[in-house]
Amino acid sequence: AILPINEHIMLARRALALLLLPLAAASEYDLCKRPVSVWAGFDQGKGISQPHAVTYHDTNIYIAGYAMGNLSFHTAHSNGNYIDHAGASATADTHADVTTHSATGSSEGSVYETDRTSQHGMDAIIYKVTLEGKPVKVFGVDIVPADEIFNESSTNGIMGGFAEFYGIDAFDQPDMVVAAGLYRGKLTYPTAAGSETLINEKDGGYSRVSTAPHLLWGGANGFVIKVDMASGEAVWATDDGLLTEDVSNRYYLRNVATTADGDVLATADERLKDQSTVGKLVKFDGEDGSKQWSVTYASVTAMYGLDGDADEETVYVLGEFKGEDIDPFGTGAKLTSKKGGAVIAALDVRGSEGPVGKWAIQCDKGDGNSVKAVGAHLYVTGELSGPTTLGDCSLTGEAGGYLAKLNKADGTCVWAKDVPSGRGATAVSDGASVWAFYSDDKKSKYGEQIIYPKAHSSDVFAAKYSAEDGAGLWATSIGGTGKDRFADAAITPAGPVLAAYAQSEEISFGGVSITNLQHARAAAERGGEVGSDWGPNRGGETAAFSLLISKTDELPPCLSSCPSGSLSAADTTVTAGMCYAHTECLDEGSASAYVPCFECKPAADGHGSQVLSGPVTVDKDRATDYCYIGDECIPEGTMAPAYKGGNDPSVCEWCVPSVAGLDWSLVDGYALDRDFAEQTEPGQAGWCRGRGCAPDGKPGKSNAFGLRFEEESNGCLKVHEVVLPPDDPSDALSAALANTPGSMPVGEMATAAIAAVRSATDENQGVELAWYWYFGNCDTKAANTNVCADTPSSTAHSMAKLTETALHYGHAMADMKVSMSLSLLADKLAEGSDEVVADLKKDAVAQMLLPFYQCAIQAAYDMDESEKKTVAQADGAACWRVIDGAAGAGFKPDDRAVLDSMFTSSEIGEFNYCSANASLLQNLPAASHRQYANFVRKGTLAIGGWNATAGEWIEGIKGDSNVHVTIVDVANGQPPKQCTFPPPPSPSAPPPPPSPSSKLSSGEIAGIAVGGAIGGLIILGLLYLTIRAVRHKGEKPIFTCLMIAPCVEGGQAKAPAPAPAAV
Repeated sequence: AILPINEHIMLARRALALLLLPLAAASEYDLCKRPVSVWAGFDQGKGISQPHAVTYHDTNIYIAGYAMGNLSFHTAHSNGNYIDHAGASATADTHADVTTHSATGSSEGSVYETDRTSQHGMDAIIYKVTLEGKPVKVFGVDIVPADEIFNESSTNGIMGGFAEFYGIDAFDQPDMVVAAGLYRGKLTYPTAAGSETLINEKDGGYSRVSTAPHLLWGGANGFVIKVDMASGEAVWATDDGLLTEDVSNRYYLRNVATTADGDVLATADERLKDQSTVGKLVKFDGEDGSKQWSVTYASVTAMYGLDGDADEETVYVLGEFKGEDIDPFGTGAKLTSKKGGAVIAALDVRGSEGPVGKWAIQCDKGDGNSVKAVGAHLYVTGELSGPTTLGDCSLTGEAGGYLAKLNKADGTCVWAKDVPSGRGATAVSDGASVWAFYSDDKKSKYGEQIIYPKAHSSDVFAAKYSAEDGAGLWATSIGGTGKDRFADAAITPAGPVLAAYAQSEEISFGGVSITNLQHARAAAERGGEVGSDWGPNRGGETAAFSLLISKTDELPPCLSSCPSGSLSAADTTVTAGMCYAHTECLDEGSASAYVPCFECKPAADGHGSQVLSGPVTVDKDRATDYCYIGDECIPEGTMAPAYKGGNDPSVCEWCVPSVAGLDWSLVDGYALDRDFAEQTEPGQAGWCRGRGCAPDGKPGKSNAFGLRFEEESNGCLKVHEVVLPPDDPSDALSAALANTPGSMPVGEMATAAIAAVRSATDENQGVELAWYWYFGNCDTKAANTNVCADTPSSTAHSMAKLTETALHYGHAMADMKVSMSLSLLADKLAEGSDEVVADLKKDAVAQMLLPFYQCAIQAAYDMDESEKKTVAQADGAACWRVIDGAAGAGFKPDDRAVLDSMFTSSEIGEFNYCSANASLLQNLPAASHRQYANFVRKGTLAIGGWNATAGEWIEGIKGDSNVHVTIVDVANGQPPKQCTFPPPPSPSAPPPPPSPSSKLSSGEIAGIAVGGAIGGLIILGLLYLTIRAVRHKGEKPIFTCLMIAPCVEGGQAKAPAPAPAAV
């Protein structure tokens, strides 16, 4: 069934219609002709493989990375053929048919449960594949621990050895390449004479365990190796100049390049003890591998991009630098980037003493990913965080990245454009066109077009540009339903070839589809289908993936005509009964792979369409339902993403289309402070970013109400409850539970709850009794908040909405604090100190009283402003009686007399709000100086404070700043009116004290119960909401002129009275 078309869905449809409707003819990325594939390939061997680099030379493609287990590369072709090392076939192999092309020899042991995920015996590999897609040869260097001890007693530590290639380039001679990477342990490589080794005995420095594809780089050395891929033998290998002597430093080899004279350059970063990094450039003789020189660039913090000139002894580097008025590469150009920016430089590397800078330019607020030399130009790309210039070219930074064409002779900018960017961003060119790639799990905007990844997962994003002026021709994404990540790309005569590592079961692109047999193999081994959490690190086994895209684009098969060449042109025609959207052809009724809550609904007259219909969030004929949030189709059950970068996803918000098709829903048993998540809680940075290493009971920031959250909480709070009824209820509790819900006035219930708290012991079930009187015990509860009607809790929620003390899904902050106090009290009565128990009782009572403070203040306002003044006075009297009965001698007599008079006088004046506000806020209920913490991921509560030195929560900690009740707990918004002092004369003398009874009249019940839809407070609430709607988000709240803002007296500002000290 399709959801009813309401206003929200219509808005969403209009939003997507703008996205999918044909664009103006002048739009970029609008060509009718689209990319097609020559072939696509997967490593189908039983194991894990992951490429990091690719290059092309003389009819062959060379893919470099690492592997565990067995390798067997298979390619699927546009003509329908399949090719592996054994030859071509008209049918694809099943997982049982796959034969091994190369075995790494990895083995089980220590932390490794299977050979195909083991670093013991893994290989850094180079796969040679012909331009036609035939796998020819695998070159591998083997790695084991340096002492060949396969447990934690090894000199390399518990993780043993590892090896992987990060860069590769070709010499100007057939089948001769150079690769560079990292290793730890004993590295053995084949040579014409047999084999040779490099040794790195350093300890990885890890006590924790992480298996592939997340290798740990501690103690790594760099190495460079020249390989004859015709024979599969190394010519030479070295780690000279590619290591750090200080084991506390880290070494990261980044890239490698050959020069016109056949020498080798490698770039690297070294992370020092103080966590700063320095860039390095090392030159090797191409014939024998001897180190020629090594230089360190102190102001360069990363050296990602590197390419050699085909005609002269020049290399081009692209990295990041930081400093003021510095010359990073000795070119004579003084550059400044206070927070870090990209720098591109040309270096003459002929000399024997080191490089000589030729020119350098910067791209401030950017970083550098890739530089490629093609003819007389360079193509550079990277990420960008704000507006900047690149030579004479200007960039806005709005797209998140940049792509530029430079003259390689002097670095002058030919053109530069804002483009999306992300993981591994790389651009390659054949001189006529430029193809740019990166990977991300979020949608990207190219010009006016939004490109989505499939299935809300990581994909490779690709775009094609004109090399002449940088105009965008088309943009698309490449991937399947799993995590597919881009690694590198190279240009070939046929078009660009990309290397990636994928976990999708199938990838289809440009007319070619190929199945990743790792899924079928895993299902067979496990006796059935496998979910998304199978494989090492619950990510699925990662397989090398490669794709050769034709440099010649073609018209999609469902476009019957496109005479102008522009997709958005009025004369472009889609085949009848079909749709073309998001670079895919769809039959009628088919859902989009990119926005799966939209489907193809061709025009009524039978013509095809470029517009999809939706969102369809719930559909009984579909396997998966979706929420449509932020222009994306979110699969049912997906947890909401983090509000701040680097944090773990939410634990309390998820997609439930049957509840909310156009927004997130709350997980039962939780509450959410979204203001805290969006405005206060920080994101994680550094190593912890996105790795989930920070939460687990570590306290983070506090919200506006003084409540401490767990780190990476995303504003989530666990709602703690006292279970009713207990196994053996007391007589008092049994009697209370026998009450009919709603039969007792709310004020009396609150008074009973307060009395139960104060008298609670470990034996008398006073906590359970207090819980019942405050929260109730009903069968039907409110959505999200689980509140029982006609209880003090329901009053708290009604008042919280009016005073901005409610959390995002409606939970009253007072209720949250009451529940936490009572839950902790239930535990501490048996084992806690008398002081802690006394504080918990004091805090529970204080929070139970706050809704009645809010009620009395708002009733006083309505006495001033509403026509139903007597109803408002009755409501205020009922609320005041609850406060007065619980406050005791601590309430100031003068203020008590003012409130007694206000709510009982037969004559109602016009200064009630200001008087009640001042009197009540100067007599806030007594509360402790302890802070409460809600550790949402652990599901626990704590009271006290965080000891940063000890790194633990200490129950006994108190502090003046940790006041459990403040003015913010009463109202978190602008006051409904300005107060001017002194007040006008009282309308009458104070009457006799009121009766101590808490019995509410019918008017009073209507005023403070949830069901009182016609009570005086509802009218008041509308007035208050109208006023508070104009408050700007994030503005500091002002609650009363007496307590916070200067009061007006005779036109002059008067200093506010001091806030009362909490007792």
